[in-house]
Amino acid sequence: FSPPNGMKVILASDANCDKAAAALAVGVGRLHEPKDMPGLAHFCEHMLFLGTEAFPDEAEYKRFLKGHGGKCNAATSDSYTVYMFDVAPDHFSGVLDRFSNFFLTPLLTPSATEREINAVDSEHSMRITDDGRRSYASLLLDANPAHPLHWGSGNAQSLRDAPLARGTDP
Repeated sequence: FSPPNGMKVILASDANCDKAAAALAVGVGRLHEPKDMPGLAHFCEHMLFLGTEAFPDEAEYKRFLKGHGGKCNAATSDSYTVYMFDVAPDHFSGVLDRFSNFFLTPLLTPSATEREINAVDSEHSMRITDDGRRSYASLLLDANPAHPLHWGSGNAQSLRDAPLARGTDP
């Protein structure tokens, strides 16, 4: 079904399940970020977990999930970013309230910005030699430079150092 805001919603229910879960796919990924700031979509994926106006404590969401048998994750692809969680059914509305606020009023604080740039950089360094990343890098060698396809995991150079050198505040 689709509510008035145009969002497409798929709802499944099973009273026998010991978990309740939700996922949201946002139609923004690597192909939507500026080529001179690769990794921006991935960085934003990280930042949304870290406090909102309604729940400003950066650890609140994950602490709530963990305290109620849940977990969360997110993934950024070329054309979309998916955020997901599961939790004990009795606490679904509480976590959904926290989750939905990511997309309404994220804080995007300066302290979290620097920390998450470093986290993205660390992920990039750990996975740079993965076979999938090497295949993607070889694909980019032949890609049309006018196409939005680009290396997009991000690192400290692309998210902090290069923007600062251009006079842009990351």
